[in-house]
Parts: sequence; C-alpha cells; structure tokens
Amino acid sequence: MKKLILIVMTGVLCSGRGQEWSHSFKDAMTALPPAWQSEQVYVNRAPALLLNGENRKPDFGNYVGHSFYLFKAEAQKLANRKLCFLAKVRRLEGHAPLQIGFRIFGNGNQFMLGRSMNAELVQTEQWENISFSFAVPELAGIENLNITLGFQQDGAQNNCFVIDEPELRLATDGGTRLQPADSIGMAALLDQDELVLVSRGIPQFAIILGPEPDAIAQYAAQELQEHVRLATGQTVTISQEQNFSGTGIWIGDNAMSRKYGVAPALLPLENWLLARVGSAIIIAGGELPATPAGSIISRSTIPLGTLSATYEFLERLFEARWYWPGSLGTVVPKADDVRLRHLFVTGAPAYSSRSLFYDLPKHDPDVTARDTLIWQRRIRIGGSEPDPIGMHSFQGWSRKYANHPEYFALQADGNRKVNEVAGTHLCLTNPDVIELAAKEAIDYFRANPNKLFFAVMPGDSNDLHYCRCPECQKQVSAEKGRSGMHSNAVWGFVNAVAAKVAIAAPGKYLKCCSYADYTRRPDFPLQNNIAVTLCFGTVPHGSLNYKSAWRRHLDEWRPTGAKLYVWEYWNSARYGKGVHGAPAFFPRQLKEIHLLDRNQVSGRVIELSDINSEGQGVNSWADWIYDVQNLYFSARLMWNANLDVDAELAAFFPAFYGPAASLLREFYDHMELAWTRSCYHADGHQVWDWEVCWQKTYPPAFVDRMMGLLRQAVEVCAGQEP
Repeated sequence: MKKLILIVMTGVLCSGRGQEWSHSFKDAMTALPPAWQSEQVYVNRAPALLLNGENRKPDFGNYVGHSFYLFKAEAQKLANRKLCFLAKVRRLEGHAPLQIGFRIFGNGNQFMLGRSMNAELVQTEQWENISFSFAVPELAGIENLNITLGFQQDGAQNNCFVIDEPELRLATDGGTRLQPADSIGMAALLDQDELVLVSRGIPQFAIILGPEPDAIAQYAAQELQEHVRLATGQTVTISQEQNFSGTGIWIGDNAMSRKYGVAPALLPLENWLLARVGSAIIIAGGELPATPAGSIISRSTIPLGTLSATYEFLERLFEARWYWPGSLGTVVPKADDVRLRHLFVTGAPAYSSRSLFYDLPKHDPDVTARDTLIWQRRIRIGGSEPDPIGMHSFQGWSRKYANHPEYFALQADGNRKVNEVAGTHLCLTNPDVIELAAKEAIDYFRANPNKLFFAVMPGDSNDLHYCRCPECQKQVSAEKGRSGMHSNAVWGFVNAVAAKVAIAAPGKYLKCCSYADYTRRPDFPLQNNIAVTLCFGTVPHGSLNYKSAWRRHLDEWRPTGAKLYVWEYWNSARYGKGVHGAPAFFPRQLKEIHLLDRNQVSGRVIELSDINSEGQGVNSWADWIYDVQNLYFSARLMWNANLDVDAELAAFFPAFYGPAASLLREFYDHMELAWTRSCYHADGHQVWDWEVCWQKTYPPAFVDRMMGLLRQAVEVCAGQEP
C-alpha cells in the first residue's frame, strides 16, 4: 500500500486550470433534498449545498455532513493519481470547524483507507476557497471514492455552511504544499532598507484595518490618524484593502496580522506587538472580542491591547506624550522625517489592573470628564481583569431583610443595626447570613457570566458597629491590636461564603479589602477564590519607615495564597484639617515603591483627593493639578515597570513648558525634594499636620521662592501659544 498524502489548506487553490481531467459535483446538488439546498446563497447559480445544524439526521447523532462520490470505473481510473478537491465555502452561523474527509471503499464496500482534517475558515458571511490535496494509492478492488464535508453540531449555537462549486481535479504533484513560514523575527534578515513613514512632513503610508474591524481597532486607527495629523498637518487615509501593497500600518485583526500569527485573538490579554515586515508595520494587542465601543472611553477596567499598542507606536515613532487631560496636555512634536529599519518590540503591563478613584475633575471648566477619560486610556489606565477592588457591600439588606433583624449586627445598646448609616453591618456568624451572602454572589455570577469579582465586605467603621452577639464576640482577636481585632471574624466570614461560591461558580472570585480593624492577616488559610485589596494609607515619603511598613504588610499577606491588589491613598497628603491644599510631588519615588511589590500584587488602585484646598468635599478629583504629574508617571510605571523616569522627566520639561522648562524643572525638583524630607515622627508615629506641613516642609520662605519661580515662568511665556 502506498502512502496517502493529504493536506488541507484554506484560501489557496492547489492546482491551476486546464488539467487533463476534472469532475464537477455542481449539477449533483440539484438532486439534494430541499432542506439541503441553498437557493438564496450561492456563487453563480442555485442551488448550493446547505449544511445546517438544524437538519441533523437521527442516525448520525450530532454530525451534519454530505459526501460527493465517484463510483467504480470512474474511481478506479484515479488509482495512482494525484488529486485536488476544491470548493467555495461560506460560513453563515456558528464557530464549529468544517471537517473535510477523503475515503476509499472497495472489496464489498469495505473501508480501505481515508483521512480527514479541519479547514480553518477565518471569515463569516464571505466566500472562502478551500483546497484539499491527496494522492490515491494503487489499490485493487476500489468501488468508490468520496469527499465528505461536515461538522459536529455541539452546544446551543447553531452552525451553518454553504458549499458551492465543488470540483475534483488532477493535481500537478503529490498533493504536498509549502505552508507559509512567515516569521516576524526573521524579517530583519530581509528588511535591510529603511522604511520611510514621513518625508518632508508628508506621510508616506496608509492605515489598514481588517475587513470587519472591531470597535477597538477603529478607535485605534482614529487615534493614530489624529496624532499623525497633529505631527504633520496631513490626514492619513484609513483603508480596509487586504491586498494593499504599499507602505501600510496594519492595525488589529487583518490579513497581515493573521498571516504572521499575531492577530489579537491569538495574543494574551494586553500583550502587545509592534513589528515591521517589508512595507508593513503590524500593530496588535490582546483584547476581548466584541468589546463595546462605549466601553473604550469609560472607567471600565478592560483590556485594550491593540489601542495600547497604538499608543506605544505613537510614543516610540512620533514622540507623542499625554501629560494631562485635554489638548493642552497633548504633546506631539512636528514630524518632518520619520523612518525605521527594524522594528519588533513586544510587551505586557506590569500590573493586570490599573484603576483610579475620585479621578474626574468635575469642577474645572477647562477639563471635561471625557477629556480625562481619553487621557487615562492614553496613559494606559485599565487592565486585563475587571475591577478587583473590594468595596463595602450588602447595601439594600436592611430593606430586603427588614423582617429578619437577627441578620444584622447587635449593637452595644442592645439593638440590631438595621440601617445603612456608615454601611451595612451583619452578624457574621449567623449561618443564614453566610448562606444568603453566598446566594447573592452566585446569582450575580450566573446573571453576569463575564464578571470575575464580587464584593463581600462589611460596611465602613466596622470596629464601631461590629456585632456584639456571643458568637461574634468569640471571634474578636484583641491581641492583634486595632488593625487586626476583627481579622479572624471578617475573613472567616469571607472564607465561609467563598467555600460555597467555589462549588457553584468555579473560577470566580470574592473580593474584600484588608482594611481598618481587619487589616491584619487572619490566623488561617484563605480559600483560593478570594482576592484581597491591601489598603495602604500613606503617600510615599520615600523613607525607610514607609518602605518597611509596606514590606511588612505585604509579607504578612503573601502566604495566604490570595490574589493581592493594593489600594493607595494619595489623598492623605491633604485630607486632614490643616493640610488642605498641600501639594505632594514624588514621581521619582514611584519606581522604587513599585519595585517593592512587583510581581507580588496583581493591580493597583489610586484614591485621589475629593477635598479641595478650601476643605470642601467635592465628590470628584479636587486640585487635580497637584496629582497629575505623579499620576502620569505612576500609570506609565504600572504599564512599564522599567520606565526610565529621569529620561522621561528630562523630555517632559522642554516638551511641556517650552521656554519655561528650566524654571519649572527647578520648581518641581525643589518641591519633590521637600516632600521627600517631610517624613516627621513623634512617639514612633508619623506626623503630618499643619506644623509639619506649613512650618517644616513648606515654610513661608520656601513657598515665596517657589511662587517666584512660577511668576518668572509666566513672564518668560507671556504672549506665546500654550
């Protein structure tokens, strides 16, 4: 028996026209049952073959398929010949792979040999060519030869294909075909000449999207187009031509990213790539399919891999920067000449979740909420995981379970706390409360299958409202001090709920903060479906005291095995009375702080101040100008832990402040140095009050000197464009 050689390819025909023998199966489709004929969808004339999951034959189980036959003499004369089956296929529904099989029967309809493979169809609602090559061995007694196309109809989603113009021909070789060996890494061997993107201020490229670009790719293309316009004054064309042969920047899922195996669907979430291959530059990143357009410019923590890769490209090739929200914060130098020889860079964020709290400056007429959200995306605020930050939960229980006061925390006055003042507080040892809390989480995950986290966390001021019933009092751990007094109680409750959720909703997480009187680690292991947000309450002063405290806090929680995140309270610098309006600049310190927890916590959330310099609560990002530089660098470091902060600062001042660069650099440097030296202690505790702030850190003479620098900067820039 000779070896059967069989290869399946898509999109490439395996032999040319004009062969000495061919056989079309097109006319045979008119004899198909009506349900298997496609009268509406066909290539040139009806009918075509319809493979519809709704037309399963009982004898074939979940398999739906049809065979094209050659019998006896016609089949026998093909022995020792090389054949190629060709057809056009159009997927109408579903995602099941289309299977192609070749079989030979003989000697009394006995199976003699065969083989099958999957045709990798990449498009929906478009015709694609499939090609299936093989050699027929020289066998005695061949009775029929058949080609079968079909699929397994599994799951709730129906699958449906239309097959047209099926034909069998002689092939010119043994059926083996050279498969694509396109390698981005090897492209550097071939791409020796420079690729010109901009010449004399004129862009020399087009932006290419796939035939059905998703919302992320479309927005990324618009962002690239707009920033190139800012750099050159010219508007670059956006095309969907998949056979484009000129210099093109290919964004997202398209023929080029598929050819090289780096389409977004193949990449891990938020992993990104920039690569040159010939006259093409590929920009792609991992993201969720069908991400809604409305989620792109929002506070949602979602992966936007291709968009983030586009911003990487703009930063690297066009030196674009986004120092604060709006047009004033956008810096794009004029581009007269942009060219490159080799480009193949990849990356992934240092933290899987990067989010903010009180992050919209609602009271500044010059900065809109949308400006701020756009800016946050540009500096890569977001993440590959949904928001993992624990928040006080059980809101609405006082109304929902008003007839069950025993569910709520017994207070010192003998009454149950059946209101939501300072949040809902429960009797954490009540078995019914544990059962209901678990049911609430399970119901949530069933209603929201794409969600990953659900909060199970007591209301605020837990130490004031903690349950005084005998069973709950047994859980109090006074020996742990104020920060751990109720750790065993709260985390024991979270553990009990998590155990039930793990059974009904595997792969989902409960989230709770290490906070206030349950900051300390409990005395027992945690369930592996718990995410813990470590609340660390001070702004970094760069001191050993700060780093040591954070190290102790992190090391205490790491052995629990829980997924860890950190909540940073940047608002504490100006939150208390006497320090409202106190600035704190610390961009250089951020890298050394992040170094302490790199690869140990999965994400960070930064809480900004919602109290303005007058001491008024504004429920939004107050005095944002104080935080924006720190936040810019923190976001960049959460994305790229190896960012050269000093190099970025060196570029920041001339790019952003122009002729006032040296004055503003002196201002910021002195401000950061003063803040770094602001870590005063008394009786073993850090002190940050009016005296430390305004007499020792920023005394009147220092403030006058800093304001003098700002006044000089205004004079230097007078009459010039921002």
